[in-house]
Amino acid sequence: MLNDHNDIPALNFINCENFEWADSISVVGNSGILKNRNDAVAIDSNQHVMRFNHALVENFEEICGSKTTFRFINEHSLNHNDDNLLQELNDFFPATKKNYVDDFSDLNIIIKFHGETASTDCRHKIDRICEKNNVATVSPELFRLCSNILGKSPSAGFLGIMIALKYYSRVECFGFNFNQNTDVDKHYFEESNQTGGTHDFHQEHSFINDLHTNNKLSLFI
Repeated sequence: MLNDHNDIPALNFINCENFEWADSISVVGNSGILKNRNDAVAIDSNQHVMRFNHALVENFEEICGSKTTFRFINEHSLNHNDDNLLQELNDFFPATKKNYVDDFSDLNIIIKFHGETASTDCRHKIDRICEKNNVATVSPELFRLCSNILGKSPSAGFLGIMIALKYYSRVECFGFNFNQNTDVDKHYFEESNQTGGTHDFHQEHSFINDLHTNNKLSLFI
C-alpha cells in the first residue's frame, strides 16, 4: 500500500505537457449520494474539477457544481473503428452541451485503457490528435500499480484520484459511494441500481479512506 502520494510513480501521459495543473482539485464521482448532500459550492470552490464518463452537469449544477476541467473516460466506451476519434470524443458527451467545445480547448480529456489489452489502434488515433488537443491516457505503469494494490482492475474513479494526488496539493473527493450505501442511485443524474462490476469497491474505499485518515486527501461521503 502506498503510504504517501509522492510514492506514486511519474505518469507517462501522452502530451502531458499540454495540461496546466493548479493547487486544488475536486474529483467528482457519479454516485447518487450527491443528491443527499450540498456539495456544489464546495466542488466549484477548487481551482480544477475532474468528472467521469457521461456524468451530466447541465441542469444538475445545484447537485454537482458547474465547473469541469478534466473529463476522465473509459477506453471501452470508444469505437476503435472510427477514424475520426476527435469527432467521436465530441459525440461521446451528449450531456456536455455548453460545458464542452468542439476543439476541446477548454477541456482536458484523460482516457483509461484497460491494461495490456488496450487497443493499439485507438492509441495511434489519440497520438494523432494530441498535438492540437488536450487528450492524454493513463500510463500502463499506473494501471498495473493500482491493479496490484487492489487485486482487481481499478475503476476510473480510483485512477482519477491517484492522478489528482500526484499533481495537486489539495485533493477533495465528492460523489464516491463505493457501493457502501445501496439505498442511493448509482448515478446522481439518473435512476440506476448499484452494481458490483469488475471492480473491488470495498478495497478501493478502504484505500481511499486510509488516505483521508492520513490527511492526504479529503473524502466527503
